[in-house]
Amino acid sequence: MILSESYLRNEQKEHINTYKYETLLENRKYNSMGKYDLFISHSYMDKELVEVLYQKFEEAGYKVYIDWKEKTLQNRENVSAETASQLKIRMNNCMGLSYIATSNIVNSKWCPWELGYADGKKNKAAILPITKDKVYEYKGLEYLGIYPYIDYEKRKNGNYEFWVNDAQIKNKYTSLREWLDGNNLKEH
Repeated sequence: MILSESYLRNEQKEHINTYKYETLLENRKYNSMGKYDLFISHSYMDKELVEVLYQKFEEAGYKVYIDWKEKTLQNRENVSAETASQLKIRMNNCMGLSYIATSNIVNSKWCPWELGYADGKKNKAAILPITKDKVYEYKGLEYLGIYPYIDYEKRKNGNYEFWVNDAQIKNKYTSLREWLDGNNLKEH
């Protein structure tokens, strides 16, 4: 399924009493120089949605990097060439990048740069669309259409998994783990 804002907000409400997303993010020992599966490229205006996504990735067994978790990158008022250098190092420590496509990301100056950098450096960049309403198909706008996209579905064993899909060929996909490990998308 293509993730929607309503689905993620509902997931946040369902878990609010048993699992505090913000507490997880703030209390987790965060190693900025560690190795990660994914760099999460997103608009800071979507912080609440990203917190829920963080939990979903963790539940599915992925280790993700979020820039605002790092104290040196939390100040959005003071960005510089040094900020870009730090982000390059962090992206190099990730196997791939997930570009969180929401209506807010169009206002970001950094996200298109992050997407291009990760794509050029590792050829492992994918779009994770979050739509306002529930939809079953994703067609990337403009240049986003050249990238594979990520959705979220149950595996045969009943556990949820993130899947990387070809944006042009329906039924050509693989699990996010297999894609990060270097496997190509396969027709099913």
